[in-house]
Amino acid sequence: MATVLFTSEPGVAIALYDGTVLPITLTVQYWAGLGTSGYLARNAIITGVTVSSRGTYQFQQTLRNFVYVYVFGERMGDVTIHGLTFMSNCVQCYPPSSPDCIEIGQGFSGISMTADYYDAWKATGQSNVPGIPLGISFGLMSLLGFLTGFNISLTDPKSRIGKFTLNFKTTPW
Repeated sequence: MATVLFTSEPGVAIALYDGTVLPITLTVQYWAGLGTSGYLARNAIITGVTVSSRGTYQFQQTLRNFVYVYVFGERMGDVTIHGLTFMSNCVQCYPPSSPDCIEIGQGFSGISMTADYYDAWKATGQSNVPGIPLGISFGLMSLLGFLTGFNISLTDPKSRIGKFTLNFKTTPW
């Protein structure tokens, strides 16, 4: 279901379900993680994805106006995942002051949790252990990609909301 986001106070967002269906479903391996409720709250949401691919080829034109085309196959593709980070913990109810609320997020900001995801799954790995390819699927397309880059910025200090991107290099498809 699609949601509409409103900020209720600095660093806090409220999601309201509008009843429509998303055009695609995006899944990034290990993004949700596993916690006590089945998912690890990241205090961050994925808002978009960009996929690009291109071939490797060469065109050669001769003096007699013949054109030769040499095709060498596909290059690795690029996938960029865009999102928003929040500075407060996630709360599993509304209004947040309700006695039945459960606060999740381990007290970390979305910025640090997203940076931790990059650090845990980057292609360069940790402690001489090489990174592994992660599964990325949306719609009917599934790809394997290596997490190669990470950008984050605090775009709205007043509401304490930031933007992030995760960059993947994917195997040719």
